[in-house]
This record gives sequence, structure tokens and C-alpha cells, in this order.
Amino acid sequence: VLPGRNVTGFGGALNSVTRLGLAAEQAGATSVLLQTSPRRSFHLEGIAAALGVADFQGSEDFPDRLTYPEARPFTGWDYEGLQHFKTRLDAAHARRGRFLGVIYTGSTHEPYPKVPDRFMKRPHSTDGENGFLNVLGYTDWALGEFFKAAETAPWYRDTVFIVTGDHPRHGSASH
Repeated sequence: VLPGRNVTGFGGALNSVTRLGLAAEQAGATSVLLQTSPRRSFHLEGIAAALGVADFQGSEDFPDRLTYPEARPFTGWDYEGLQHFKTRLDAAHARRGRFLGVIYTGSTHEPYPKVPDRFMKRPHSTDGENGFLNVLGYTDWALGEFFKAAETAPWYRDTVFIVTGDHPRHGSASH
């Protein structure tokens, strides 16, 4: 933020980025970008276009596979997105052999949704540490399930995986 200037964006709204999707295409690979929230949220549909991404999808493009204790949150379910991401990577591999894939998940963003009972280790909270830790356990499991599924794919051994987070839980931990 600069005095006297409009904010250019936060997080996914930033738009001064390399055309990574186009670079992948020029190198003979296809590009996949998927988010667990709706396509038009967080301006990622515009960023996907600016990046030259060939395959961009959001939560409206895949069904829930599990039964959850509440409706799909705006930020989506990580397990559902990661499993669909694996199918998109399989399709990208089948088309061109090589791919660049990026997924943006959001279950660990406030308000924290209620996750299936097996992940509810603490009393549910939509905005506190307990809710965050419950969802974090779910997200950790969802990543593990993605890697189990990916291990069976022909592209797995030749793929570099980078897992990162965009920010910690807001607020401060009590211990």
C-alpha cells in the first residue's frame, strides 16, 4: 500500500507475475491451475488467463466425494480439490506428457468449517485456534491422500512437488 495510490491487490489478487502457463506451453508442457473455491473468487480466473494457463478450474467443476457435516464452504474442501487435481494432472500428462500444475486450497482459511468427526480433536470454532487445528489435521490427511493417489500415476517419479502455505492462522496461539 502506497500513500495516494490504489491498492494493487493482496495474495491471489496480485497480477504482476510471470506468464508461467505460457512458458510451460512454449516448453512443450501443458499447464493446470485449480482452486477449491469458485472459479471467479480471489481473481484467480483473471490471473490464470494472464498467466496463459491452459486448464483452469474451480470448485464448481468437481463434486464432493466425501460426506461432510456441513455444506461446502466458500473456500472449498481440500480433499475434493486435491483428488480432482490428480485427475487433471493425469489428463494433462495424457495430452502432452509434461505439465506444470498449481492448486490453491482453502480449507485452512477462516471461517473454519466443521470437518468430519475423525478430524474434530478439539471443540469446533469458526475463527479460533481449535477450528484451525481441526482443519489443519484434515488438510494434512488430504495432502497424504493426494500423494498416495499420485504415487500410482506414471508421472509421479518425474515430478517435483512444492507444498507451501500463504499465511499462518490469524491471531496468536495460546501456548
